[in-house]
Amino acid sequence: MSLSMFKKIVDEYKQLGGKRVSITPIIGEIFTDPQIFKKIRYLEKKKIEYGFYTNTILLHQYIGEILNSKIKKLYIDIADVIPRYDAEVFQISETLSKKRLETLLVLLEKIKKEKSKLVVQFCFRGKRSPRKIFNDLKKLPFFEIGRASCRERV
Repeated sequence: MSLSMFKKIVDEYKQLGGKRVSITPIIGEIFTDPQIFKKIRYLEKKKIEYGFYTNTILLHQYIGEILNSKIKKLYIDIADVIPRYDAEVFQISETLSKKRLETLLVLLEKIKKEKSKLVVQFCFRGKRSPRKIFNDLKKLPFFEIGRASCRERV
């Protein structure tokens, strides 16, 4: 959607009393939109709350911009912490799944290092039971970064 069309729709929505939008595409990745940060800034200017999901395939290109933005919460669509299972659900290569998971680790480490207030919420849609996923999670760097971050916020 063009930026001008987006602004027109947002303006009409605001006039009707709209307060919150989800800007997640039905299919695909939010960061394929080259104007996504302009759209986010426009929503912020209009004082409209927003949320969106990312599958993190393109996230590595935008970590700096995300951390320097006013984005409060990032919803991460993830299937599993083990690349083989994650790849099956997303129907991507295991190599790409590993890259996604490595990008998440980089993001979490930068959030911690920069003491960012960005909240990352993982939204699992795994093939395996939550018990198996979380048992494996305890063995991975995600767990230690998240645990340290939680301790710092308390």
